[in-house]
Amino acid sequence: MEIRQLLYFTAIAEEGSISAAAQRLHLSQPPLSRQLMLLEEELGCSLLKRDTRHMALTEAGELLYTKAREVLRQCGDIKREVADISSGRGGTAHIGVVSSISSRLLPELVMRFHSLYPNVHLEFKERDSYELSDLVRNQQLDIALVRKPFATVDLEVQPIRNEPMCAIGKRTFFTDLPEGKLSLKNLMEKPLIIYHRWENILKDAAALDPICRCEDARTATALAGSGLGIGIVPLSALPEHTKGDMEWRALLEVSLQSEICVIRLRGRYTPVAAGLFLDMLAG
Repeated sequence: MEIRQLLYFTAIAEEGSISAAAQRLHLSQPPLSRQLMLLEEELGCSLLKRDTRHMALTEAGELLYTKAREVLRQCGDIKREVADISSGRGGTAHIGVVSSISSRLLPELVMRFHSLYPNVHLEFKERDSYELSDLVRNQQLDIALVRKPFATVDLEVQPIRNEPMCAIGKRTFFTDLPEGKLSLKNLMEKPLIIYHRWENILKDAAALDPICRCEDARTATALAGSGLGIGIVPLSALPEHTKGDMEWRALLEVSLQSEICVIRLRGRYTPVAAGLFLDMLAG
């Protein structure tokens, strides 16, 4: 059994046909069919159920597909580790980020990292914390910057910072409120905009009836900027610069603080570029 045979087999399994896999691999169909036949002969079983339109995996094929993907991932790690060693401190770090840190925290971290390691490239993928955790587990990302809570099974977690939840909206919404930090209960009679991830946590702190719910902290901030109401978002989700008619206040409740963490897969090799990012966060 050869690595290339596993590569060919996973392509066929994922594409559902030899012709589509051949196109993906930039090969002609006959050698691809030949390698599949040799693989089945070596293993002594059929790996695919064939019909005129589509190929489906047999039970043995499903097992081989799972194992083959793991082997190919390990091969990729080996190549990256060797390349890291041979090229010194360089390469690309593949990092997941929650969108709610993209306005303030992420630019700050990227600029600091670039000043330290100008030859290292960063590639970001934005998802929510749950999706990013899965991408780290599936080894599609080296590390990810996420917000608690999330499942920590198989993950190493390094806290970065705690930050308060904040209220942001047109200044007219705040004129009858106390100065300085606010309690969530101060906002109970205001039109509130929250995003689903924090809905239950906020409702535990006060009996809220939000006027609008959304899926992203940036959306909540944008809607607040339009004058719809007051958005409740983490500090790092606030825009770096607010318009003259906008105001934001931190919330007093310690229970509403949001913890930002960096995660990686426990026991997996961390490429040099991603390791440098981790070192910067720990410094």
